[in-house]
Amino acid sequence: NYVFENGSYVKQDNDYLSLKLNEAKNNKLKENSDKLNKKRYGQSFNITIQGYDCVFDTSEQTQSDLQTAAIVTSSGTTYDNWVTNNGICLNLSANDIKLIFLGFFPLVSPLYQLDLQYKNAINNAQTIDEINSIEIIY
Repeated sequence: NYVFENGSYVKQDNDYLSLKLNEAKNNKLKENSDKLNKKRYGQSFNITIQGYDCVFDTSEQTQSDLQTAAIVTSSGTTYDNWVTNNGICLNLSANDIKLIFLGFFPLVSPLYQLDLQYKNAINNAQTIDEINSIEIIY
């Protein structure tokens, strides 16, 4: 069996089919990763800190900044001049950082279980049709 591909005929043997299956898996895994990151880094939430209604997002930058703030505040000092997404400037304590992390957890944590389910479904698929039938929704 031959197929016309990229300007020439290619034999559809086991190696060809295996290559195409792996390409389909890699493409679907990339789609999964892109959608996971969009959801993981594209959310926001409100929490009350120091009497203010504060908005935070789940962006990579915010997560990185929170890790830095957690390290700084672990020594008993505050992390000064944090500006929330709604423009409130705060000097954050370790307890404040904990509250912010608790706001992240219910938004981000369930995504990792879905990610694992999608990866398993993709990696266990035996045909390109199986892979194409996996609809990735976060």
